[in-house]
Amino acid sequence: IGPQDLILVFISSHGINTPQGAFHIAASDYDGPFLQETSLDFEKEIINYLASISCRKLFLIDACHSGAGSEEYASSQLSGERMNQLATGQKGLSLMMSCRANEYSYEDDQWQNGAFTQAMLHTIEQFTRRVPGIYLNQDGAL
Repeated sequence: IGPQDLILVFISSHGINTPQGAFHIAASDYDGPFLQETSLDFEKEIINYLASISCRKLFLIDACHSGAGSEEYASSQLSGERMNQLATGQKGLSLMMSCRANEYSYEDDQWQNGAFTQAMLHTIEQFTRRVPGIYLNQDGAL
């Protein structure tokens, strides 16, 4: 892996703001009384774990409260500020979250995933089929 490479991490799960001010991703065996054992601390166990890899990283997170980073921000108008700090603190780190710290990510049984995931899948499908209009600003960056 070199500096020109990109690691894409896509997570679709339940998000939890902890009383200690951390944002956790619930594992499939999540159990509230056993938070530490059945969830991942997003910053410590995911972002920091990959920090030593010298390349660009893009995280796409579809989870309730995904714009959180601390309880201080979870209930304030500064939602997402902790995530912004994480992104600016590490070169080449980009985050796309499905909602703000105090918001929920919604799912639909028809889609069998969240609205953020559905929108991402739709965009990729449109891009793959070269549907006109996918490049709204025509800059070719997508």
